[in-house]
Amino acid sequence: MPSVEEIAAGFQAATDFGTSLDIMRANLAPQVRAEHVPPHPGDGVVGRELILPYTGHERDAVMRGLPNGRLTNEVSIEDDWVVVRGRLQGTLGDGTIIDMPSNAAYQISDGQIVAIRSAMDEAGVQMFARLLSEGGFNPG
Repeated sequence: MPSVEEIAAGFQAATDFGTSLDIMRANLAPQVRAEHVPPHPGDGVVGRELILPYTGHERDAVMRGLPNGRLTNEVSIEDDWVVVRGRLQGTLGDGTIIDMPSNAAYQISDGQIVAIRSAMDEAGVQMFARLLSEGGFNPG
């Protein structure tokens, strides 16, 4: 099982949204407590078997919608949490510039992510929804 430091190093090295999301996906516990700000319908304890397909569609849509996307992460460790303060940037096919924060914290226990906290302001929520739509994913 990877250590908190190894998981943090993976997030630090990620330069695109897909890689960052894959690091999260690879380290999920069987049950994960999810919390979004603003709240999301999927908040609560969620099984990995539900998270994996959803985040796979999300990853693929972002990579299609923003093929030139760049992600920069500032990663820190706070107790058993890996805190990732990221910024996703790129240009949509219609020329719309995407520049949005992508902030999350991951609680690690026994080498697995057992909790996720994700925060985004309203403008970021709207921008991310547009990005997913551009990539062909409309989760509703």
